[in-house]
Amino acid sequence: MKIRWIAGLMAAAMAASVPVYAEDAVSAALKKSLTKQAVQQTTEGNTEAPDSGAFTGSTPLVQYLYKAFSSSPSSVSVPTNLFSSQDMETRFEELGQACIEAYIQNGLTDYVTHFDYSYTSENSGIITLNLTYNNSSPESRQANFKALEQKAASIVASVTKPEMTEREKAQALSNYVAQNVKYDFAGFQRYQSGQNVYDQQTAYAGLVSGSAICQGFARAYKLLCDKAGIPCVVVFGTTKQFGTAHAWNRVQLDGKWETVDTSNPQLAINHVGSFCIPADVVSSTLSPEGQKTIVSSQVSRYIF
Repeated sequence: MKIRWIAGLMAAAMAASVPVYAEDAVSAALKKSLTKQAVQQTTEGNTEAPDSGAFTGSTPLVQYLYKAFSSSPSSVSVPTNLFSSQDMETRFEELGQACIEAYIQNGLTDYVTHFDYSYTSENSGIITLNLTYNNSSPESRQANFKALEQKAASIVASVTKPEMTEREKAQALSNYVAQNVKYDFAGFQRYQSGQNVYDQQTAYAGLVSGSAICQGFARAYKLLCDKAGIPCVVVFGTTKQFGTAHAWNRVQLDGKWETVDTSNPQLAINHVGSFCIPADVVSSTLSPEGQKTIVSSQVSRYIF
């Protein structure tokens, strides 16, 4: 059996590990169902969520993991036909990047401290992925999942209307996050001093608890856009003024990707009186590190 740990890759994703939302076990039926979905996606060339403009991953492998993570597994059987290479070393590297993207871009996931995966020659068509969570209670994670799912659906239903344009919906959701989520300054100070702030980096923190640091804001906005069918991604990077780690969003509107920062809405309002930050302001204030939230081969499609 070959075992790899992704903890190092997780740390690279934002001065902490990386998350995912899970239950205690994945049934054989669920594994079979997920495998069937993944094969269908690959053979049919489906690169987006059905009947939705929501961004669920930049590759078929990420899309598969995105769906699997939403169902809260503690382990996932990953079919090797989802990988772009036949070389196992390359596959392990590809899986590490895909795990990071699928976790970060899926706001429904709880905080995963690390992933590890194993592979046996006896079952060469499957790589087994295991997840370890900051919240060790499956019951608690499931309760959080249900509360977050209901809250996100309620927000989208209350602040968007069918007659709105996609841009109007994106702005209404941005306004909701900016006006209803408090920035956790104490949590940021703990983060700066190297302490554990996992709980403040989730969409649950922003939408249900009502207080988060920047990653929680960005993942909350991504989740709401997912529910509204608006293509959106989470971006990690740094602020040029202070050189501190930061998270924000890119949202696709009218055929192009624009920048939204719900934890610092004044950045856009001060310049254009809107919610999207102009490209020249982005280039002078933010330094994106796309490979931390999107697999490296796809970064240029969404981040820059």
